[in-house]
Amino acid sequence: MLSTDTNTAPAAALRLNGVETKNHAIFTELTRVKQYMDKIQKLETPPAEREKAVNTEAAARFLRSDLVTIPRAPASMANSPFTYTQV
Repeated sequence: MLSTDTNTAPAAALRLNGVETKNHAIFTELTRVKQYMDKIQKLETPPAEREKAVNTEAAARFLRSDLVTIPRAPASMANSPFTYTQV
């Protein structure tokens, strides 16, 4: 807050003397300070509560594509240390 006041006073004095502050270095400094103040304010305010709704259509598509039926291994391979995959 102090940096805003420190930079605003010279900017006001420049305007009173007829200097265009938009092209002056003080304006870029004021812009930088304003950006930092906005970042701080954004961090200090808590985010809005998210809506806890489930998109059931997307969930169904996800589960349908992920859950496939896996064929059972033949009885002869039941005690085999190798996994059975059907080609």
